[in-house]
Amino acid sequence: MRNSIISSTHKENLNEQLFLNAIIPLISESDELIVATSDKISHNKSDTNKIKYIYNLHNFTPVGFNICLNEATGEFITLLGIRSILTKDYINRAIDILQLNPEIGCVGGKIIHNANTARGKAIALAMGAPLGMGVFSFRSLQKSGYTDTVSVPVFRKEVIEKVGLFDETLIRNQDDDYSYRIQKIGYKIWHEVSINSTYFVREKYSQLAGQFFQYGFWKNYVNKKHKTFTTIRQLAPPIFVITQIILLFISPTILFLLLSVYLILIGIQSIALSHFKLITSIKTLYAFIVMHYSYGLGYLSGFMYAFIFNKQPPEFVKKITR
Repeated sequence: MRNSIISSTHKENLNEQLFLNAIIPLISESDELIVATSDKISHNKSDTNKIKYIYNLHNFTPVGFNICLNEATGEFITLLGIRSILTKDYINRAIDILQLNPEIGCVGGKIIHNANTARGKAIALAMGAPLGMGVFSFRSLQKSGYTDTVSVPVFRKEVIEKVGLFDETLIRNQDDDYSYRIQKIGYKIWHEVSINSTYFVREKYSQLAGQFFQYGFWKNYVNKKHKTFTTIRQLAPPIFVITQIILLFISPTILFLLLSVYLILIGIQSIALSHFKLITSIKTLYAFIVMHYSYGLGYLSGFMYAFIFNKQPPEFVKKITR
């Protein structure tokens, strides 16, 4: 078996069929598709020629991935989220890079953010922008090179055997943890812009807020596990938020200037991204604000739980936003 394509889906996902329609034509006779699902209806489907369904009782992504990894027989492993659709040559091109470069343990491609509604498309613009998730984030990188993590990673199975399975205690950011562990044992991670995946973002601002709050919150538990900051850019949103809180009490004037500069910067990028369409610009600007403040507040909350109170994550941050 050349390649095992692994995905973890949930009964709340409404775009499962879209995902399957897109990925099945890419599967060759030497590939296998393994899907961990919490939906008993999907689990009981009889079409096993193309898909092997495995029941994921816990409904959490890292658990689903681990169940599938234990079943995978391929020489290469592709981890594919339910929200991502690949280009035809994505997997083969990634495998070529891995075969030519033994020092590379993981390859991923450029992300094209997309959505089905006007609001979702504005959110997609913000998520793919340099000011969205950071200049050096894999979501906005525009050239090939080494990076700290990638979307839709393709691995050699021997790398996974050395690194081990995903940390099932990390409901979010388990991919950050895994990427850090890959680099810790000496492998590099490669971002290749000649291949890409289309990622369908969440369509509502409330879902976006929940997603980024959790990203920020769980990052602390990754840091605590490894006793270091796995990336430096993660600090920008919480520092931005805490600075505003401090300035509110000691210098409202400086706070006003800070917010003015911030709004001008994301305003200019929103206008450029929307090609001067007013409504889209406003929606994109609001998406930036939701992302930055949600992540910042989530990070500060996670820091309190993980480091100040030394507590395990509460139940409300274990519920995954869909």
